[in-house]
Amino acid sequence: MRTVEVDCNEDSDKRTDKQDQLVENFVNGGSIHHNFKMSHDNKKFISFGHDGLLLVKGREAPKTINVILYQYEVIWDPTNRYVAFMSPTPEGENLMMIDTAGEEPSLKTLYTLKRPGSLRGIEWSPKGGEIYWIEQQSVKRVIIHSLKRININSKNIKTLVEGTDIIDFFMPPVTWFQYGQGAQSRPYSIVYGTRRGLFTISADGSKRRYLTEAPAVGVTNLEWSLDGKKIIIYFHKSFKSMKHGLLKGVVLAHLDKKDPKAGSQPPAQLSPKEKKSKVKISKAKAYLETLYDGKKIHTLWFSPAGKWVMWIKEEGCWYRDPNDIGKAGIKIPNPVIEDEDGNLVEITDKSIKGAIWNNDENRLAITAGNQVWIYSTVTKKTELYYEFGGALSHFLGEPRWRGDKLILTIFEDTSQTGREAPRPKGENAEKPDKAIAEMYSDKRKFLKAERNRIEEARKAKEKAKSAKKNKEIEKADAERRKREERERKKLERKEKAKKKG
Repeated sequence: MRTVEVDCNEDSDKRTDKQDQLVENFVNGGSIHHNFKMSHDNKKFISFGHDGLLLVKGREAPKTINVILYQYEVIWDPTNRYVAFMSPTPEGENLMMIDTAGEEPSLKTLYTLKRPGSLRGIEWSPKGGEIYWIEQQSVKRVIIHSLKRININSKNIKTLVEGTDIIDFFMPPVTWFQYGQGAQSRPYSIVYGTRRGLFTISADGSKRRYLTEAPAVGVTNLEWSLDGKKIIIYFHKSFKSMKHGLLKGVVLAHLDKKDPKAGSQPPAQLSPKEKKSKVKISKAKAYLETLYDGKKIHTLWFSPAGKWVMWIKEEGCWYRDPNDIGKAGIKIPNPVIEDEDGNLVEITDKSIKGAIWNNDENRLAITAGNQVWIYSTVTKKTELYYEFGGALSHFLGEPRWRGDKLILTIFEDTSQTGREAPRPKGENAEKPDKAIAEMYSDKRKFLKAERNRIEEARKAKEKAKSAKKNKEIEKADAERRKREERERKKLERKEKAKKKG
């Protein structure tokens, strides 16, 4: 994996093709979903190495932080100073923090939960200085699930939600600082989901809002709007709500609006402990608007100032003004390029991995397969800017704007390219397969192999579809023949009975 910075200036005459490599990592026999996590001000980032974490500040050499990491996930705080992550040990699971302010990064353990308890899903509060997480532990043979918060200075811990109902997910409004806005002092709420419904709760845990009674365990992604009045949610599973009807796909919750067609809100299904508590639980008045009813959405996003809301799947990107209720999303077109014969063709065989808006909200950078695309809201066109490696051996991810430049990660399968990863001293390096290396160094062979792969996949799909259809026809014919045989035997019995009579 190589994380690089490339020039994406809109003016092609001013654009340079120089690639600035920031860091390079190798993973043997495993998988890693992130190569870096950039601070919100774009001045430093954390990457993942064999011995732990790598802190990179500007053009300085990376500094190694020796830790055991859980799920290759680190979270920057709103002030761009601290990094939080989880680290497992044989004794338990630790919530840890790195202070990047000094010349050397310092490591601190904030909280430890002994096994068999487990920690999950950490997020910073918008005002900074506090971290939220989900905790699960056994108390007298009963599994207790809770949403907790810790102050990083006092280490004071507060439990916001606790009970036997599984807390499937939660999310503070992290979009308030993810574009480098800094810490926010305004009041905020946290959205979370359980099997009993979708809720929001105030930062101090005193007020809870019941959005819908539909089980929220099918929610796999969500984001807050920058004004705190909307939440975009992706329901991977479909649910029937008494108040909001069928909830499926991408849904935009307008927390400041009420659906005039919705029926009365059913009472919240509260636990006995919740009923006795002093937490105020209000009925929802949210309007839940379906933006897209399809599946396989992997990214939801609001643009830097909240002008656009966006949803992405591997086959396409859509965006819309979040305030245009009832209006369909705009599908971003694929680029059109010249093929080897000079004909204009649309690129349709690239899987979209990620996308991000620039600060002006008029350009969208998209990583698709081994290519970088840029879409303009002015021209309504998508252009191909870069292509890295071969279509079978490389793919791109993690796009991030830094001015007119784009930072991204190039994932390379060295087993296909023949490039040898560095090995520890004393370990013999294997010779790369020359035939594979030569094959993947030829762009035309790459494209031809990719076209053949796509064509074979299409034929296989059509064959499977045809076989399924033929099987259904054969089944229908067999059932028809059985009915005809039953009718024939029935008529024979009637004829025999008639003759006897």
